[in-house]
Amino acid sequence: LIITTGPAHGGLLHSDALLHQLASAGVVRADPLGLGIQINARSQTLRADGQANPHLYVAGPAARAYFGELMGLPQVAEHAENVARQLLGSEAERCPA
Repeated sequence: LIITTGPAHGGLLHSDALLHQLASAGVVRADPLGLGIQINARSQTLRADGQANPHLYVAGPAARAYFGELMGLPQVAEHAENVARQLLGSEAERCPA
């Protein structure tokens, strides 16, 4: 899970060493608007080939090219909660009680 906060989300894949390494390896890519990391409707990152990475999610402002305004605390918190609920639901499906 990549949690994004702070300014300059458009440059994350260059300014953050881990994200830069992931981008260089084709694991993640920048969104076409230059606002952050390209994701799908489930907040999963998209690889260089355009396929979703089912094990790597983005929560926070770096997902705003897909979800719109994620700069205010209420929007960021709601998005993070949605991603967490989704991950918890996926875990429950894999590990029934």
